[in-house]
Amino acid sequence: MTSPTRGEIMLNLGEITLMTNDVDRSRYLLVLTYRRYLDAELGWIRARRAARAWFPPSSQPYRGTIGSPESALRKVHEKRQRALLQMEAARRKFQQAKAQSERRQPMIAFLPLSMPGHGP
Repeated sequence: MTSPTRGEIMLNLGEITLMTNDVDRSRYLLVLTYRRYLDAELGWIRARRAARAWFPPSSQPYRGTIGSPESALRKVHEKRQRALLQMEAARRKFQQAKAQSERRQPMIAFLPLSMPGHGP
């Protein structure tokens, strides 16, 4: 048996080795992408507030307008959308790794031990 690589958590149960490495990695990726999404969301909120500050309350533009393709507001919005998509993909990978790990959980069965001359 080889020694576990860095980051692997191994639990040995006789011949059965349970590795939660995939779950740990995907959980880390999910947390990382969630933090990136929160940063992008905060940037989007701040950019919208800054854009609204340019206009008097009576003549603010339509909320769906985010500017030309090269505008700073559009870039912030696209960054937020990318972060959201990456977080959703990381969440799916985490769920898949968790389900796969649960399928690998060992089952321990206790079977009756029959001894010669003592029963069936």
